[in-house]
Amino acid sequence: MTNIIEKDYIKYYKGNAPLILSAPHGGDYKPKNIKTRTKGDFEKDDYTYELSELIIDEFYKQTNLQPYGIIAQISREKVDLNRSRKEAFEDKNTEVIYETFHEFIKE
Repeated sequence: MTNIIEKDYIKYYKGNAPLILSAPHGGDYKPKNIKTRTKGDFEKDDYTYELSELIIDEFYKQTNLQPYGIIAQISREKVDLNRSRKEAFEDKNTEVIYETFHEFIKE
């Protein structure tokens, strides 16, 4: 598999199949320079990071096509990537992470 980009705590699989997988709540990384959110849901989605990667890998093995994948490596405690901008983060340092996630989906 090729075309994997890691940027701003987001892992992006540039695909060539009409399938997009996103996992906004599976990351564990908690950078100390980013404040933890004080409101909202903080629970990690169990195994969505790992499961998304397994699905992408298996899909490629069976079809020789790669789905698009946008997977958060950062913890939901820092930024909740599938919420509105107003709800997603409290620390301005995470705005670029939020933008990166959504730009990869648009791409």
